[in-house]
Amino acid sequence: MDTRFRGICISCFGDKGPGPECPLCGYRERKQTLRTPLSARTLIVGRYLIGRLLGRPGGFGITYKAWDMEQDAVVAVKEFFPAQAADRSSGEPGLTLTDPALFAHGLERFTDEASRLLALRGTPSMVHVLDYREERGTAYIIMKYYEGCDLLEHLERNGGRLTELEIRRLAEQLATGLSEVHERGLLHRDIKPSNIYIRHDRTPILLDFGSARFAISERSQSLSVFVTEGFAPFEQYQTKGRQGPWTDIYSLCATLYFVLTGERPPQAPDRWNKDTLRPIRDLVSGISPDLETAIHRGLAVSAADRPQSMKELRELWGPGSGALRSAPTALGEANMHDGDRAPAHSSGTGSGNSRRETLAALVTLAAGFALLSALYGMAIGSLVTASYVSLCYVLHLALGAGIEASFWGLCIPGYNLWLLSRSRGVRGYPSEAGARAEHSGHETEADEIHVVFDSGAWSGAALPLQEGQTVFGRDQGAQLMLDAPEVSRRHVALRLDAGPPQAILVEDLGSRNGTFVSKDLGNDDWSDWTALTGTLKIEPADRCRYRFRLGAESDRFHLE
Repeated sequence: MDTRFRGICISCFGDKGPGPECPLCGYRERKQTLRTPLSARTLIVGRYLIGRLLGRPGGFGITYKAWDMEQDAVVAVKEFFPAQAADRSSGEPGLTLTDPALFAHGLERFTDEASRLLALRGTPSMVHVLDYREERGTAYIIMKYYEGCDLLEHLERNGGRLTELEIRRLAEQLATGLSEVHERGLLHRDIKPSNIYIRHDRTPILLDFGSARFAISERSQSLSVFVTEGFAPFEQYQTKGRQGPWTDIYSLCATLYFVLTGERPPQAPDRWNKDTLRPIRDLVSGISPDLETAIHRGLAVSAADRPQSMKELRELWGPGSGALRSAPTALGEANMHDGDRAPAHSSGTGSGNSRRETLAALVTLAAGFALLSALYGMAIGSLVTASYVSLCYVLHLALGAGIEASFWGLCIPGYNLWLLSRSRGVRGYPSEAGARAEHSGHETEADEIHVVFDSGAWSGAALPLQEGQTVFGRDQGAQLMLDAPEVSRRHVALRLDAGPPQAILVEDLGSRNGTFVSKDLGNDDWSDWTALTGTLKIEPADRCRYRFRLGAESDRFHLE
């Protein structure tokens, strides 16, 4: 450990002081009992400060949360560390090689894959690799850090159920990203629930490509220890099995089968002579036939019988006719490899259950619509406009993020509702004042200063800046509540300076992840994001020349 960083929290990287618990994020540091990971606060390649472990060390690598000291941002760092070929003394940064030839072979594949993944930056649903470095005889892949949870925990948080719409959306997003990966000559080789990360916006990210893993397995005495039972196709159990896009198709379909039914498919070799895979329709009701057919085709034991590309697979499952039906997947404690916990099987009980669930969903939507209309109507004094906006909003939540999101919509504070009534438009739905201005051909409240959100939950909203101080944060006492995990309880404050003309003062309130600012340099060229320190005073003439970002990848806004 570098003693210069002794007081740094290994989770939020703020100054925690001498105590074990960080007052900023609440993380309580415990003595590291595992021998092989790097010590917390180790500085690698002179830039990345190692923090806490992300998950438990695997057989081929160790992943850490880390701090990029050049960019002032949280990242994830994966260290190449195959347990079959290397060891480490507790607290030491260097490695001891127990099988140098095997280690060198795996390291070559690890760095080759890192360089190719670097070129895939921006590919949908794929982990975003920022850099890779070699040091101390091994290599490190630096990746974007994502807030969220893996697919298994996501299921638990949603009561063990996903709608077919959500399952299709998950499948479509992953298949789209994998198509680009395959076009560049790469395979993932290790798709499974624990390698699918669900971000807070409910979009998936596919982690942990398995090239180095299988490079080592090619030279191992037993391939079975390098595959995940139920998710690996037959060709991955063979030393010279021909792998291609069909390999990832099998694993993706096995994951979808698992999410739908709560059961892992049987191991591929056990299905070779007699296929014991149970049809999805025997385990759960209400699934569209085209989706079921696509998954079973993708799970064919013989690679030749599967779709040969993600495009073919997507054509098989089509747009879907049962996209709003619920797929039951009750969670239990079945034993899983690599930390996967299988949902316990929960079969459907027929059309009666389906009708009751549909009725319950409709009642939930109706109640949400009625309550939101009433609250909004009281805020703006127009029940007609309130009903229109509320209906659009509730339908957006129900169709875009699942029925349970409707409940979140009922909890928006009254102050935010009042702001909505005065905004020029929220998520594309015009306010009453804005509609009148458009009809008459004149702008209303021309001198009013607006905070316009470019991303996040308020994306598209233009909210008027009030007299006095307006605090953005997660705390209920904030004037504008934001629920992004990177936003602190009291993150940033905006206030109008004494005028006229009125300047705008922007101040970071000691937030954990910082407030960043970028300035228009002219000719559509913007400066790099820099951390806001102290108070920034913006003169009226420069109002539109600044953009702001809360944290590394959270809400963004500008002023008009």
